Amino acid sequence: MTRQLLRLSFLLLLGAIHFQTFAQEETIASDRPGQAVSALTVGKSIIQIQSGLNFSNTSADFTAYELNTGIFSNFTDVRYGLSKAFEVQATLGYSFASTDGVTDFSRIPPEISTVNSNGFSVFAIGARYNLLSPRDSKKPTLGVRTNLFFPVSDEFNNDTYVDITFMHSQELFAGIGLSTNLGLSWNPGVTNENTPGITYVINLGRQLGTSDFSAFVEYYGVYVDGTGEFSDGFSHNFDGGLAWLYSKDLQIDFSVGYSKSGDITNWFVDSGVSWRFQTN
Repeated sequence: MTRQLLRLSFLLLLGAIHFQTFAQEETIASDRPGQAVSALTVGKSIIQIQSGLNFSNTSADFTAYELNTGIFSNFTDVRYGLSKAFEVQATLGYSFASTDGVTDFSRIPPEISTVNSNGFSVFAIGARYNLLSPRDSKKPTLGVRTNLFFPVSDEFNNDTYVDITFMHSQELFAGIGLSTNLGLSWNPGVTNENTPGITYVINLGRQLGTSDFSAFVEYYGVYVDGTGEFSDGFSHNFDGGLAWLYSKDLQIDFSVGYSKSGDITNWFVDSGVSWRFQTN
């Protein structure tokens, strides 16, 4: 599977020059809300900033101990278009985390330890290429993006790794769109050093009538084939939310998500803003 995806990425990049047709985006196309990455680029000489606040809670109920972790984070993406089809971007995240754990059930009341930490949680630089952007929205729009992640702190990420994602989107019916992502991630936190995790996203979005509001639901996760920190196999995660197009250059969003895998339960709430401006 890994070799097939790498071969596909090489062929798509070689064939990009033959298949690209571009359409100027009348309104902002953001990666927010949700996990799906847009196949569209921002456009030449345009800066687009996507920033949001996220609170997540993860609880684990194992035989020997219990853990409950709350994390409050800000994640910001800055994207800049070098051409109509090619852009560069940087991602920065800062997080506050608090973990409560029951480590000794023999005591009454049980012994509880608390660990608090904060610091930069994400720093990455990357690039995105729009492979295909037809004027007919019912035809597929295709793109590819890659990121290089740097170590930022012992608490959140002290590894260097890369990922690559292939993006697709198209209109299924009037006002209803489908976006999908398929990628590879060498993040040591979810896989081993030799076998990358396979990331996937399926996103259905709908414009709400003739208003400037839209809604989405999403299924996403990562397939791990190895001996990583988490159990092997598919992870199953769901989220959904709303976006308000305040103007053609400004969007505000809100989303919530939930997942459960064995003894581990996770939920989050997220809200943010995306805006763009021309530099010349």
